[in-house]
Amino acid sequence: MLVHGFHRVAEEVRSYFNTVDQLISSVKQVFLKTPYRTRIIKNEAPDIPMPPQPILTRWGTWLNAAKYYCENYEVTKSIINKLDENDASSIKKAKDIFYHPDLKANLAFISSNYNFLSTYITRLEKQNMMLSESISIVKTVKEKLPSPQGAKGKAIYKKLENVLSKKIKDLKLLKTFPIF
Repeated sequence: MLVHGFHRVAEEVRSYFNTVDQLISSVKQVFLKTPYRTRIIKNEAPDIPMPPQPILTRWGTWLNAAKYYCENYEVTKSIINKLDENDASSIKKAKDIFYHPDLKANLAFISSNYNFLSTYITRLEKQNMMLSESISIVKTVKEKLPSPQGAKGKAIYKKLENVLSKKIKDLKLLKTFPIF
């Protein structure tokens, strides 16, 4: 199943960005089951949706959360900073993470280089997809995945190559298509 393979690539992205992962997790905890804090964010930023609450087993949701924080970084940081850190440990943790020097750059990097994976994961989840459409998606993902730069980029690209080599059962047949 190609969609599972793309999810594994998304997990590989997540594994290299621990600070972003901690931010997503801690802000999720700040607003989880807390109507009071939910009202605060809705009052402070009525034009943006609530922070996402990704479920790691829901394919692509972590990448969507990273994109959300990239796009709404300053407003989310401002709202978190207004909350009383004595109210919950997740608030203090979120405040601390927002001051990590590489956080904003890492969010932008993930959003600009890997967020497209969640779109293709969703497309591949569609029932009764034609083989030609699946192959087209694989080709597009291979083209869009940034060329390996640095250790993280090389590892993520290698993960894609490994996933594709394991997931495509009859590689010899599919090599006749111009995607490999």
